[in-house]
Amino acid sequence: MATYVLSPELTRSLAKKPTGKLKNLLQAATRFEHRVWVSALSLAEAARRGTVTTMLPEIVGIDPVTHAEWGEATGTDAIWQATVVTATRMKADAIIVKSAEKEVPTSSAFRTVTLEEALAAPLPEGAPMLDFKAQLPSIYAPIFKSLNDTFANTAYVCGAKVKAFETKFAAACHAKYCYAVSSGTDALHLALLAVGIQPGDEVITTPFTFFATVEAIILSGAKVVFADIDPKTYTIDPAALKRVITPRTKAIIPIHLYGQAADMQAIMAIAEKAGIPVIEDCAQAHLATDRGKVVGGIGNIGAFSFYPTKNLGAWGEGGAVTTNNPEIANRLEWMRNHGQREKYKHDLVGHNYRMEEVQGAVLNEKVNHLEHWTELREAAAKRYMKGLKNVGDVVLPFVKRGNRHVWHLFTIRTKYREELSAFLAQKKIGFAIHYPIPLHLQPAWQEYGIGEGSFPESEKAGKEVVSLPMYSEILPEQQDHVIAAIREFFANK
Repeated sequence: MATYVLSPELTRSLAKKPTGKLKNLLQAATRFEHRVWVSALSLAEAARRGTVTTMLPEIVGIDPVTHAEWGEATGTDAIWQATVVTATRMKADAIIVKSAEKEVPTSSAFRTVTLEEALAAPLPEGAPMLDFKAQLPSIYAPIFKSLNDTFANTAYVCGAKVKAFETKFAAACHAKYCYAVSSGTDALHLALLAVGIQPGDEVITTPFTFFATVEAIILSGAKVVFADIDPKTYTIDPAALKRVITPRTKAIIPIHLYGQAADMQAIMAIAEKAGIPVIEDCAQAHLATDRGKVVGGIGNIGAFSFYPTKNLGAWGEGGAVTTNNPEIANRLEWMRNHGQREKYKHDLVGHNYRMEEVQGAVLNEKVNHLEHWTELREAAAKRYMKGLKNVGDVVLPFVKRGNRHVWHLFTIRTKYREELSAFLAQKKIGFAIHYPIPLHLQPAWQEYGIGEGSFPESEKAGKEVVSLPMYSEILPEQQDHVIAAIREFFANK
C-alpha cells in the first residue's frame, strides 16, 4: 500500500471535481490500495482562488501543516514546501504531480511521480500483520480538530470529549453506563474492586489469555483459579468453570478471545445460581455478540481495552468499564476518581483510573467508524475462510451459531506452526502467536506449582495457534499472498 501526497495543482483539481486518472486514484484509495494526502496549505490556496474545498472525499487525508514547518518560503514556494513537509511527515512514497517541469521547484529533492506512474505502481508483496497507517487518511483531520478543541478548552482529564465518547460507546455495547479509564488493565482492576473483591477471595478465569487479566486479579489481592478452554472457541469451558467454583469464589472473568464471545448464556446461568458476579474481559471483542447480546452489557461489568492494536484503538493507552447496574455504576464512577462523589469528599477508597482527554478526543472520533471497520474485518475473515478451507491440517476459526465474531484476530492452528511461521516470514508475511505460553506455565507463576498437563486444551492451543494478518483495511490482494503462501507450504507436506 503506497502513500502519496498530491501536489498543490492536483489538490486544486481534486477540490474542484476529480476526473480521469485522478478519479481512478481516489477509487484505488477507496479500495485501500493507496493512501492519499493533501497539505492544508494547498487546500487554503485552492479556497483563496475560489474553489469550494468542503466536499473532499473522506479517504483523502488532510495534514494541518503549520507556518513554522515550511519556514521562510513565501508564495508558491511556501505551498510547495508545505507539501514536502506533509510528504516527509507521512513517509510518503512520492508527491504526485501533473507536470514535474511546471510544478516542482529546482531546489526540491523529494521524489515525484505522475498520476500514470502512481496508478501503474505494483502492490508490494507480502502482507504486514497490522497497518496502523491504513486508516489514517479518513480520521486524521477530524481527530486533529478534536485535539485542537481539547487544547483550546484546557480540559485535559475526563472532560467533554471523554464524556461524549462514553455516551457513544455505552450505546454501542447496549449498556446504560460507561466510564472511560486509563487502560484495559485498569478497567479489569477497577471492575474487581467495584464488585468488592477482597484479599483471599478466589476469581476464576482461563489460562489462555494475555497476562493482564491475572495481573488485575493479583493486584486486587485475590487468588487466581483457572478453568480450561473450549478447544473450538478458545474461551472458557462452562463445564470446567462449574467444576472449580467453591464457597470462596467471588468473581468470574470470561475472556472473549480473538473477537468471539464466550458462552455467556451458560456462564451467566452458572454464576446467577451461585450468586457470583461476572466481569467480562472484552479487550478483544468490541461489538461482538453472544446470541444477539452485545458483550460488555451481558455480565455485571464489561472491561474493555483501547490499546492501539484493538479493533477500536486509541493513540496510546485507554480502556473502559460498562454496566447496566446503577449501584455498580456509582462505585465505578467514584472509584475511578479516588473514591470522590464530591470534590475532596471521599466515600470510598479508589484510585486514579481516569482517561486523559487526549485519548477521549481520539476515541470519540474513531468510534464513529467502528461498525464499518468491523464489517470490513468480517469480509476479510470470509475471504480467509474460503481460501484456506481444506488446506493441510489447518484448523480454521470456529464461529458459534448466533454469535457475531468481530475478528480482532484471525487465528488458525496447525501442528506445523513453527515451520509455517518461518515460511511466512520468508514470504514477507506478518504473523503473531496469541499465546504461546499459557499463564499457568509462565515463569512468574512457577511459585504456585501448577505444572504442565494441568490445562491440556490451553497448552495444546499454545503450541498450535498462529494469527494471520488482519485489520479492517487489509487488501484482498494481500490476503491472496497469505493464502497462496499457506497453500504452497502445505503442498509440500
